Amino acid sequence: CEPAAMESSWENSLRSRGITLLGEPVHVGVDVIAALGEQTLLEAKFAYGPTSTDLQGERVAVFVETGECEWQSVGEHLTDSDGRIHAEFDTVGLAAGSYRVRFIVLGDLSETDAQLHVLRESAPIVIFDLDGTLTTSDVELVDGIVLHHVGATSDEIYDLAGSPLTRAQWLGALDTMLEEDAETYEGAADLVRYYVQLGVQPIYVTGRPY
Repeated sequence: CEPAAMESSWENSLRSRGITLLGEPVHVGVDVIAALGEQTLLEAKFAYGPTSTDLQGERVAVFVETGECEWQSVGEHLTDSDGRIHAEFDTVGLAAGSYRVRFIVLGDLSETDAQLHVLRESAPIVIFDLDGTLTTSDVELVDGIVLHHVGATSDEIYDLAGSPLTRAQWLGALDTMLEEDAETYEGAADLVRYYVQLGVQPIYVTGRPY
C-alpha cells in the first residue's frame, strides 16, 4: 500500500519545470531518531540532475507509515531556498520501533523515503564509522562524491574530464577504481547484527554525499 497524493500544478511553474529537465530527481530523506512520546522534525531535501539543483518553493506531502497499509498525513510543506522541508511530527501514540516516512513532490509525484526510529528514553545505541572501518577502504566515499557531482555514468565523467587516455583505457581504469558496492571486512555485518539482536539501535557515520 502506498500513501495517496494527488499531482498538482507547480507553485513556480517556469523555474521548477526547468529544474526537472536538468536530470533525474536526487531527493533524499533524512533518517531520524526520536524519543518516544516527543515531537521531532521530519526532514528531506529535493533536487534534480547531476549538480543537485535545488527545488525551491514547491509543495511536498509528508506521510508516516504507522501500521500495515496505514499512512498518517503530516501535511504539505513548501521547500525553502535550499530545497529542504522540515515537518513537525508528534510521536505520541506510536510504539517504540522503526517507521517509514514518505515525502512526495506534488508537482511531479517524485518521491523519497526516510526512516523514523522511535526509541524509549535511555535506549542503547551503537555508532559505527562506515568508510574504511566497516568497509575495507575509503574508495566508496570518493566514488560517491565523483559520481554525485559530475554525472552518473562513466561516459559522462570521460566527456567532462578531457582525459588524454583513449575512451576504452579511461573507462577500464575508472571501472576498476569505482565500484558499485563497497567491500566490507569479514565479520563486519555479523558484528552489526549482533548488536541489533540485542535490541541496540545502530547509527552509521559517513562522509559520503546524499
